[in-house]
Amino acid sequence: MSLAKKISLASIVIYFFLNGEPKAEELKIDVCKPTHTLEDALVNRKNIIGNCRYVIDISLEEHTLYFYGNGALLTSGVISSPRIKGDKKSGGDGKIKYGAFKLHQFEKREPEKFGYGFIRIDFSSLGFHGFGLHGTPLVQSLGFDASRGCIRTENEIIRYIVQETGENLKDTLIIIKP
Repeated sequence: MSLAKKISLASIVIYFFLNGEPKAEELKIDVCKPTHTLEDALVNRKNIIGNCRYVIDISLEEHTLYFYGNGALLTSGVISSPRIKGDKKSGGDGKIKYGAFKLHQFEKREPEKFGYGFIRIDFSSLGFHGFGLHGTPLVQSLGFDASRGCIRTENEIIRYIVQETGENLKDTLIIIKP
């Protein structure tokens, strides 16, 4: 263990001894950052949901989306997950990356493809672009593995997320798990 880690751990022990358990506000700085790994996202899932302002929790296997605000469930719905299973390894493989990421931006795009619109997920540090969460005119595809790499959901859920988060869209964390 490095000296920096030993000092850091000693500081935490002293903090707990002097101050007791830290308040939720003190934890927000660390748990609300994107982790980029599924393991970190799963280990910290409850802290992430409980302490971040907005969180979208996606289960590809269960085809579900849960949208939380300040730890409370705001809405939930059914999704379409990618047809090809597995963690994204390269562009064009038809998969989506597992882990915790920030949302990047909302785009009004062709309604015949993206329904209400497209919320881009920030995978840029991993070298992936063009993937996101979007509405769909193909509501019959919801609940199935039907997309080419994105996550589809009901148009009203996309509208609600965009309206609820407003200027805080980029601060919204999305957890994507198999």
